[in-house]
Parts: sequence; C-alpha cells; structure tokens
Amino acid sequence: MGKKTLSVMLLFVAFIISAQKSAVTAGGDAIGRGGSASYTIGQPTFKSASANELSNTPGVQHAYEVSVLSEKNQEISSNFEITVFPNPTMDVVNLKISNYDLQGLSYQLLSSTGQLLSKNILKEMTTPIDMDNLPSSTYFIKITQNKNTIRTFKIIKH
Repeated sequence: MGKKTLSVMLLFVAFIISAQKSAVTAGGDAIGRGGSASYTIGQPTFKSASANELSNTPGVQHAYEVSVLSEKNQEISSNFEITVFPNPTMDVVNLKISNYDLQGLSYQLLSSTGQLLSKNILKEMTTPIDMDNLPSSTYFIKITQNKNTIRTFKIIKH
C-alpha cells in the first residue's frame, strides 16, 4: 500500500511540475497612481493584445527597442516626432507622427535584404502596419517625404 501511494504521489507531482511552460528568472509587482501590474522576466512564450495606441503583453518583459538608423534630412526631421511601437512586435507595428503635416509622407517596409514588402502613403497621424503574415526576422521601415528619406527604423518581429 505504501509503494502504491508513493507512486501515485510522484506521478501527480510530475504532472504538476511539467505543467509550467517555462522557468522564470525573476518577477514582481509594480504599483503606482495609475494602477498596478505584475511582471515576470524569463518567460519565452506570450500572446499580445492591442487596441488603439495601447498594447499589452501579459506576463512578459522584453526589451523595447527603437533603432533609428538614419536621419538624412535633419532640418525636416527635427520639426516633428516619429514613434514606432511596439518593437519587438508579433503582428502589427504602429507608426505615429506628431507635430507635422502629413503631406508627401510615405513609408516603405523592407526586409533585412532590402526587398520592398509594402509601401503606403501616410494619411493618418497613427498608421498600423500589418506584419502578421511575415516570418520572424528583422525589418526596416523607411519614412520618406517626396522621395527623400527622412528616417529609417529597425523593427524586430517575433
């Protein structure tokens, strides 16, 4: 009877232990005036949710990387602010332009080899760029005005 009970307990413990997807290295709770959030570091799998200009990746902390690779025309690019978020992304990256007239502005989405994947004229202050059908890799978003490159961003897609 004792061996049978021990075997059942070990089997039960084995199922509980293997139920965890990954071992997290650290975590905690952040509390502020706007609310609270729990976070973990070291969890490799996640699912993102986004709405409007906000995105949420529950249970995951990863680097927020925005790499501006070029600013060819300092006079034009210093007049306005361009942000690209979230980066890294899984499905959609948002291109937000502030304090500038959109006339003549467009973007190009390029692969790491320079292949043109998509392009469009910027008509809204915040433009979603669909990357859901693209494989995980590094991509570039080039912002141009009347065929002059203003900025180029490096985007990482998981």
